Amino acid sequence: MTPGERQRFDRLLDRVMESLPVHIHKVLERVPMIVEDEPGRPLAMELALEELQMSPDSIPEQWAADDSENGDEDQRPLTPHMSADRRRLEAMADFMADTLCGLHTGVPLVERSIDDSHGQLPDLIHIFRRGIINAGGGWDQHAANKYVMEQIRVTIMHELGHHHGLQEDDLAELGYE
Repeated sequence: MTPGERQRFDRLLDRVMESLPVHIHKVLERVPMIVEDEPGRPLAMELALEELQMSPDSIPEQWAADDSENGDEDQRPLTPHMSADRRRLEAMADFMADTLCGLHTGVPLVERSIDDSHGQLPDLIHIFRRGIINAGGGWDQHAANKYVMEQIRVTIMHELGHHHGLQEDDLAELGYE
């Protein structure tokens, strides 16, 4: 992502944030929002494992060694000597990096109890510029800013829905897919 694309996105994000109701801002004061270009490779791989229903325990140690020797985690050519499972996993991780719009981490409010308040990951909302731009149709279309702004708003509301315990089908029914 170029610095100009990042600035354009961030200006649109500011406009969306200004348009959100006060009660949404109050929630965002308690649940920080992190804006990144795309999910990092470890997160993309973790999500790919989940999507492909592969257990992390089923991944050969050699794969991790191959990645660490490579050095540059953004340079992962899919080579013929890779196993079919590894190629599927790498391709799915690349897909996740290009399409994931947001992610809520932490425990949804409806699943919390007083007993398990220690040792939990903090509540965070991550939004990913690349996935949102792609879901909004990209920059090369007429009215691109409008579509990207709408996708930013949908993504923020979607992740706040997860924070409040809504599942994917609930969010789709509300129009936040």
